[in-house]
Formats: sequence, structure tokens, C-alpha cells
Amino acid sequence: MTDRELLEMAAKAIQYEGLRPGADQFPHFPIERKTEHGNWVTWNPLADDGDALRLAVKLNMSLHAALDSGRPPVSARALTGEYPDRRADCSEDHGEDPCAAMRRAIVRAAAEIGRNMKDSSDE
Repeated sequence: MTDRELLEMAAKAIQYEGLRPGADQFPHFPIERKTEHGNWVTWNPLADDGDALRLAVKLNMSLHAALDSGRPPVSARALTGEYPDRRADCSEDHGEDPCAAMRRAIVRAAAEIGRNMKDSSDE
């Protein structure tokens, strides 16, 4: 899945709550969120810690960062109350940037939930 597809599925998982499609390209990029000052900025939880944290909170994710050897370096587990049957466990190797790995794990978990929502609506 490309980064764009990951972000689109993650946005779907939160039903675009607090987000809007940018530049009349619904549901495609850029996806934007409104700031506390009322302006719209690009929403990208792959690159922005705040966007990633808001996404994790909206999906009621349990996050775990393991930086020792022998365990996945960074993992995100999404267990949502709204969709208790939809779960996603994702882990990423942190390399030089454990924060980037955590953001990607959050987005991958959210995208999996969004993908499952799409699959169940197609039935």
C-alpha cells in the first residue's frame, strides 16, 4: 500500500472526523484538518506527531514502544470500542528515528481498520 493509500484508509477509519478533502479532490489528497486558529493545513500523520497522536486517540489505540533487542522496536495496537471486532497490530523497525516508526505504525493500524470497514461495506 502506498503512503497515499495508507492515509486515505486511515482517514476513512475515523470517518474523516475533523478532516476535509483539500482542493476539491474528495476523497483524495490533500486531506486537511482545521487548526485551533481556524485555518486549514495538510493532514499527514506519517509526518506530523500531532496528527498521529490525534489519530491514535480517535481510534482508542494502545501504543507500545520497545527499544530493546528481542522485541519489535515500535508497535501500535488498535482496539476500538466502536468496532471491537476490528483489530490491527502493526510494528515498525525504528532505525534512526523511533518517532517516525511510531507514526507509521499508528497509520498502518488505522489504515487496516479503514480497509476492513471498506471490505465489510462491500458485502
